[in-house]
Amino acid sequence: MPSGFLTSMVPIESLLHYEFNKTGSTDSIPENALKSKADVKLLKSNKASDILEHSLKFIQMFGYIVGVDFKFEWKNNLRFVVTKSLVFFFWTQVFYTHYVYSVYDNFVRNFEVFAIYGITVSAVLKIRCFDSYYLNITAMFKSSLKIYKQNGDARGKPFTDRLTANFNLYKFVASMAIFITILYMYYPVKSFLIDGEMVQFVPIEFMFVDQSTLLGFLVASGIMGTLGVYAIFGTEYMALTFVAIVMNYGPRVDILNENFDELDKMWLTNSSSAAEYKHSFLVNICRKYADMREYINEVKLIFDQKLYIFFVFAYLSQILCLYQIRVNNWIPGYALAIGFSIEMIFYCLMGTKLTVENERFCQIITQSSWYTYDQWSQKMILMLLGEAMNFSELRIGPFAPLSVYTATEIFKSIYSYYTLMMEVM
Repeated sequence: MPSGFLTSMVPIESLLHYEFNKTGSTDSIPENALKSKADVKLLKSNKASDILEHSLKFIQMFGYIVGVDFKFEWKNNLRFVVTKSLVFFFWTQVFYTHYVYSVYDNFVRNFEVFAIYGITVSAVLKIRCFDSYYLNITAMFKSSLKIYKQNGDARGKPFTDRLTANFNLYKFVASMAIFITILYMYYPVKSFLIDGEMVQFVPIEFMFVDQSTLLGFLVASGIMGTLGVYAIFGTEYMALTFVAIVMNYGPRVDILNENFDELDKMWLTNSSSAAEYKHSFLVNICRKYADMREYINEVKLIFDQKLYIFFVFAYLSQILCLYQIRVNNWIPGYALAIGFSIEMIFYCLMGTKLTVENERFCQIITQSSWYTYDQWSQKMILMLLGEAMNFSELRIGPFAPLSVYTATEIFKSIYSYYTLMMEVM
């Protein structure tokens, strides 16, 4: 029996173990760290790696405010300590507010306090995510940069077009911060400056601050304004980080698409390349896909549990926001509800994006000229296709995959429970 046949019967991971140890992954981490200083000056280079590095610096601009950075040697600094201190302070005031409303039998307003749990829990999750996985996130960005330097710069326009479109997407996501900030500040500021009413940004009572007086109201508004700025920058940083990690998966599929085109030419044109070279070329493709699977597993490790907890609290917060808006005319609740909705939609879009890219890879395999390959190569292609079809989606815990369809079902459910609360209560 030919030795090639025996080799083809083992799983791809076993076959690639030797290849990984021998050659090393194409996604290895570069030695040079990215610059930690945020610099958003437009680069005029057409190299894919330069565009990606510029994009990462743009994202890092938001991280710099809250004290985080893309580098392996990152350490706690004063800005990050301030961020964590503000989150801890806000939690204490939330519990204090529950106590005050309970003492004065104002239980209805407790719904408004519960509605902002989505913000407080989200802030803790983002800090915990970076604290635990900043090495993983840094490695993923640097591996993408290494791949673009090795492959993207030589491939030219298709890669630069994709990365330019990605950068435009990052700027669009960042622009949502301006929209949410306007919603967050408009009604309280307008009420105070035009109508002469003192409307809280969020229904939180602060210790030793009497918000019924002008001075107390201004102090509380200053505190909430500061907390709001940190919340927006922290949310933008983590949202852009998640979006960038997902969008950097697509060019990996593009590289494999070109590899399959090259492999097809080798077999269709009866290239003089030896069969061993064609086999090693196919093994290299399998190795790259194994790296891609590890990339997705890393994304799931970092974000799956965090997204599950975020969606649970954001879901409950939106129901309570809508209820309080309708019952108590809580106008600032619109900013919270819309902000949660936008963040949830972006996360769901990225889950769908990963699934679409994997389906595209399956299509690349099936549309290749695999039937012209030899028996060993055909068996390898079938195993590779099987691995691709068993793609592990990002999930919102045990409930559903992270996708656009899930987002529509979530918003339908939010409206249903809001309607139920209106009828029952």
